[in-house]
Amino acid sequence: MSIVITILAVFQVVGSLLMLLIILMQRPKQEGLGASFGANMTQDLFGAQTTNVLQKATTWLAVFFFVNTVVLAVLITRQDNAAKDASAIVAGATPAVEEVAADAAVAPAADDNAEAPAAQ
Repeated sequence: MSIVITILAVFQVVGSLLMLLIILMQRPKQEGLGASFGANMTQDLFGAQTTNVLQKATTWLAVFFFVNTVVLAVLITRQDNAAKDASAIVAGATPAVEEVAADAAVAPAADDNAEAPAAQ
């Protein structure tokens, strides 16, 4: 499972870098970093519908990023829980629920100073 987590983590980094690049390539109203690529470079590269292509790519990469994040979180949590369970089995530890049940079964000792009920 650690191999799958490693591969997904690499995809996460590559996807986030691609998303960063595509977001910075988009032209805001103030022209930002999109202007540094030249006036017609993105139009030559993606065609006349540059804005639509970059917006769709941003959307798909964002969806990939969030789905990949959730999958990584689930896999890492399962791996950590499996490691904790394995270490508890190896150590021979008893679950805490059984210890609490055993402690509750012991009756409290009677009080020697308690008064006996009055006989009528």
